[in-house]
Amino acid sequence: MWYLFVPIDQAVLLLYCSSVSQHRLACSFGPRDMQGFATSIGPVTAITATTKTTTHAHQSSRSQLSTHAVSCLTAVGRLGRLVDGCIPIDINTTVRYAVKCLSKLTSDGAPVEPKQADDQQREIRLHYLVSAHPNITQMFNIVDDPDCIFIILEYCPEGDLFVNITGHDQYVRHDELSKSVYLQILRAVEHCHHLQVYHRDLKPENILVTDHGYTVKLFDFGLATSDARSDDFGCGSRFYMSPESLERSSGRNYYLCAPSDVWSLGIILVNLTCGSNPWTVATIEDSAYREYGRSEGFLKSILPLSDAMNDILRCALEPDPELRVTISGLRKMVEACSTLTVPAVHVVLPLRDGWFAENSLP
Repeated sequence: MWYLFVPIDQAVLLLYCSSVSQHRLACSFGPRDMQGFATSIGPVTAITATTKTTTHAHQSSRSQLSTHAVSCLTAVGRLGRLVDGCIPIDINTTVRYAVKCLSKLTSDGAPVEPKQADDQQREIRLHYLVSAHPNITQMFNIVDDPDCIFIILEYCPEGDLFVNITGHDQYVRHDELSKSVYLQILRAVEHCHHLQVYHRDLKPENILVTDHGYTVKLFDFGLATSDARSDDFGCGSRFYMSPESLERSSGRNYYLCAPSDVWSLGIILVNLTCGSNPWTVATIEDSAYREYGRSEGFLKSILPLSDAMNDILRCALEPDPELRVTISGLRKMVEACSTLTVPAVHVVLPLRDGWFAENSLP
């Protein structure tokens, strides 16, 4: 995903593209251009009628959004200049918003399949359900256009956690900040699980950064579910998938979603503190994962981990989901851990594309 600011005389449109190959630039609209366009609000906007606890600033922003930004979004969508999303800055409050666009049409202009339409409604419903948490991107409004559903969200200007880990020397080996940020992630996921929402695609790319790196917010509920167990194997990103969720095996027709999320959180902890992945995929065909199953000290042999951190990872990355630590148990272990990493020497690790090609050994 990437962001592009397009300055206008009295307003600014921000283009948000989740698929570069499909996007088209939105045209520029000034305040007078916005007038005369009726907003197109469909059934999904009933979600926003539910009372939520918001600050006065947010309430004011939502009001301005409905009279200016929503009109702009609808206008752009009707003119066919937009596919993946468009975000205005409110011309009265200068508040910026992120907008995710869920297309109702396929690339050839036909309506999407009913299952995809249902998935879009599920994403909106589950994201809204959990969005009051301070470490989850807040959902402000929904605009139902004939071609797209626009989800108007809190804007986090500093990109995602993956970019911040790999592009800035901010988190890796900085235990205090890494711990603070990781606990924010844990609390966000714990909040979701408390409301029976399971993300199923936890990874740094789906965590947004703000406040100069000190605050993070969970994002993208496109694969989330309210089902405690799932038969949707292979759902998510392979680097972060738990071994039981990768594929169906004999005698196992489903996997539990909460433990699977915890596994992903274990991999994210390695990313955040060490700037690497411990293995490519959690199968015995992967040599690093195979060695992990043979030796309790394997992670310490390739990563600069403290003893306490190694224990945390062994609990989060327990291959048996029935024995894996719970989300609340993981949070308590991290809260009690005073040292995550230790001084290290140079070593080369097997990593995914984008992570550092080199790391350290104790």
